[in-house]
Amino acid sequence: MGGPVGPQILGWQGYVRVDDITYSFLGDFPDNQIVTNISRTIITPTRTTWTMPAGPMEINVTFFSPIEPGDPIRQSIPFSYLYFEAVSTNGAEHSVQVYSDISAEWSSGNRSEVVQWSTVAGSNSIFHQVFLSEQTTFKEIDQQAEWGTLYYSTKVNSLVTYKVASDQSCRDEFHDKGKLDFGEDTQFRGIASSFPVYAIATDLGAITSTQDSPVVWAIGYTRDPASKYSDASSLINDFLDDFPNAKNRADQLDAKILTAANNVSSDYADLVSLAARQVFGATELTISKGADGNWSTSDVMMFMKNIGESSRNRVNAVEVLYQSFPLFMYVDPTLGGPLLEPLLRFQNSTNYTNPYAAQDIGSSYPVALASNHTHNEGVEQSANMLIMAYAHARATGDGSLAFRYYNLFSRWTDFLIGGSLHPTDQASSDTGDATNLTNLAIKGIIAIKAMSELSMALGRVNDAQQYSANATQLVQQWTSQALSSDKSRLLETYGDASSMTLGYNLFADRWLGTQLVDQSVYNAQTGFFAQISSGNTFGLPTDSSDPGHASSSQSVH
Repeated sequence: MGGPVGPQILGWQGYVRVDDITYSFLGDFPDNQIVTNISRTIITPTRTTWTMPAGPMEINVTFFSPIEPGDPIRQSIPFSYLYFEAVSTNGAEHSVQVYSDISAEWSSGNRSEVVQWSTVAGSNSIFHQVFLSEQTTFKEIDQQAEWGTLYYSTKVNSLVTYKVASDQSCRDEFHDKGKLDFGEDTQFRGIASSFPVYAIATDLGAITSTQDSPVVWAIGYTRDPASKYSDASSLINDFLDDFPNAKNRADQLDAKILTAANNVSSDYADLVSLAARQVFGATELTISKGADGNWSTSDVMMFMKNIGESSRNRVNAVEVLYQSFPLFMYVDPTLGGPLLEPLLRFQNSTNYTNPYAAQDIGSSYPVALASNHTHNEGVEQSANMLIMAYAHARATGDGSLAFRYYNLFSRWTDFLIGGSLHPTDQASSDTGDATNLTNLAIKGIIAIKAMSELSMALGRVNDAQQYSANATQLVQQWTSQALSSDKSRLLETYGDASSMTLGYNLFADRWLGTQLVDQSVYNAQTGFFAQISSGNTFGLPTDSSDPGHASSSQSVH
């Protein structure tokens, strides 16, 4: 699960009680607990772990959002884990109890909304479920869904207690007794009215370590009909039972990603670790219902919410999808097709008539109301789509998407042939309207070459040869105009001798193996970066139009 929320608080409290002294490790509840200090933070692509002292115990608290390559069913489950580990720092046994609760604030961006709840104690798990009394399907307030059910759960055993009551009541009870009384407040009320919380506690007894048996909670949010489960208990039981295997899979995936990233640099590995859950957490896998009312399991699509500060809530924003696509292609390239399918399906219909690719399929996630409106990012978005389509086909060996939408791709390629070398009044993903942007131009030219490769793979030899010839001719003209007079760097725009550009769109040429751009251009940029890197602590500027602006998504390219 993932995706950011607005500036409002989502209540999530955690305490550990060691030898009758209570320490707070999560949340900011004003009470008489001792607040622990984080001594170490470890961030991997799937997890964030805090290490903290709690008296004579050292504790690890880990937030774990699985990434499940090759398993779309598990990848689609909107749940994450929180798990707790502890070890004695003096070798002696200590009495340890641990507590966590979530508040109703997770249920709506409108804190005056009334919530209802219930607790289900089964033979395998106990879970709290919370939902709005009045729900509005497919609506968000302050980045929070206004429909669905919130779950907080753990596996059942004799050491687990739970309670639903006000935040003060639940937290004070654990502080005083180290356990909860199984009480359930039945006064449904507003989210901010005597803040109801949903608490779970576990008494670990006298221990020196949790060893290989951490305390595990699961948190999730389902939204019927967007994510519907006929049996929540089975879903939760399976998710909790799978924790050891999920952790092993995550260990392997983290090691794979970080080994590759560290081969570039440790800083790059840090960036990848920070980005991975943001990328996957912004997506949802779906299947549709057929005319007969049955689920069409072959109609898999994936939707991405634009979670940036600029133009947030856009659905499958193409430039954002493009920036994240290398991660998808590395971790699970089979997801490329479902991500592109919603965009392609709409633009292949008679409802879309522009000669270039759309920017997105809507601006009010989760509602995908695609539009035929015109825009000035024709080169940017058409190139993005063609490059992603080829990257997906190349990584998977599956040409079915390219075959199905070949005519649409050809239309965009023709647009790029006529408009890439001298893009006029065209905007890129990080600049306003401009003419003859060298970085934008090369993206369009590389995309034409990508279409040549797609055509050849599909047996369209004449098309492939023509597109390849177009790309070769255009890149030669581009090279003669894009470099400074001393050939030391790329200019932001043709002829502007005082300008520079990061030229990050060259990345696609190397990524796709199209080998279109001459090595001398890469050598020039590499030398130029070495000259300016020392004065740019937070990354190289995207271009000279705004020397104070750097973009992490472009710098790592």
